[in-house]
Amino acid sequence: MDVTVINCPNCGAPVSSHAEKCEYCAAEVLIKSFKKVRKTPSSEINKYINNYLSSVPNNPNNCDLNVSIGLCWLRIQKYDNAITSFEKAQENNMGNHLPYFYAAIARLKGRKPFLCNKQEIGQMETELNAAVDISSDCLSYYFLACIGKDYYKRKFLKHDPSYEYYLDSAYENGLTEELESEFFEMTNFTF
Repeated sequence: MDVTVINCPNCGAPVSSHAEKCEYCAAEVLIKSFKKVRKTPSSEINKYINNYLSSVPNNPNNCDLNVSIGLCWLRIQKYDNAITSFEKAQENNMGNHLPYFYAAIARLKGRKPFLCNKQEIGQMETELNAAVDISSDCLSYYFLACIGKDYYKRKFLKHDPSYEYYLDSAYENGLTEELESEFFEMTNFTF
């Protein structure tokens, strides 16, 4: 992981990208999950985006910075911008499943899988399978189960493995009701 000096999105002080919170104002330095931004007002999100974007030219390959930008774009439903940020985070980083998982969420663009075309579903599945290969992430398995049920089953298309397989894998890897709720807040749909 790169050590990067960025400006605090709240007060503008220089801070390390490894710092959880700014030492001057105690604001979150980098956003690492959708949970951290889901209730943040849009005006605050825009402030974070502008601050992060000013750090990108000096740190274009910093995975955490690009994920943070993508999460901000995802929160304000600028899906294409989010996808671009997550893809940039994927480029030089094979050890973190989050850019793959969140890219798949962004490709959904606030729709149910049933409303997506086959190419979009294929891209989501590719990214979710990459996330699963990296970490056996329960939410990635859960998303694959949702795609299986809402897209393949509803359209009467054969698909292997079945959505039940992915659902079982999600629970085996730690899926909880709280995580299902978090998934719903990201996508507005659930199993």
